[in-house]
Amino acid sequence: MSEVAGNPRRKGEAAVSGVGSLAAFIATGRFCGLGIGSSLAEVDQAVRVDCIEETDAVSSSLRRDYGLVEVYFAEGPEWAVTGMMLEQHRLAFHPELLAQWGDGTGVLLPRHVTWEELRRHLSRTPHPPGLECISQGEYVEYRAAGTRVSVIVLDGHEEYGDRPRPGDVFSISLG
Repeated sequence: MSEVAGNPRRKGEAAVSGVGSLAAFIATGRFCGLGIGSSLAEVDQAVRVDCIEETDAVSSSLRRDYGLVEVYFAEGPEWAVTGMMLEQHRLAFHPELLAQWGDGTGVLLPRHVTWEELRRHLSRTPHPPGLECISQGEYVEYRAAGTRVSVIVLDGHEEYGDRPRPGDVFSISLG
């Protein structure tokens, strides 16, 4: 048995449900076993995907962009996660990220996720959080203050072909 993304699974076993993982992220503030305070070593163990790394010496911060997910760190005795953002909208333009993320973490994500579908899954979690709804022009933010997770949903009225559509989750962020 191997440990992938904080989820034990055997070789050939199905990976974690993407929409279920997203709902759990909102409810718990943890994604792929990671959350605020996770160490750089824990991120390296859970996310086996190539990344672009940027360090800002002035603010003592580090940002890693894994293509689908960006993780932010603050320096201390060791680098620790201060936030992360799942860039769900990138899947519309880069579907190859689905396979990379699934292979590197064990989490399979759908190319498009509607807020309605995600909300249904969230309602089935053991302790669904209360959500504050904030309109942001072309987007609506659903904020779970208790877990510090925000879901940004496209609220425009135009269809964009393969791009994210109105009602689709655009991103999910922690921090």
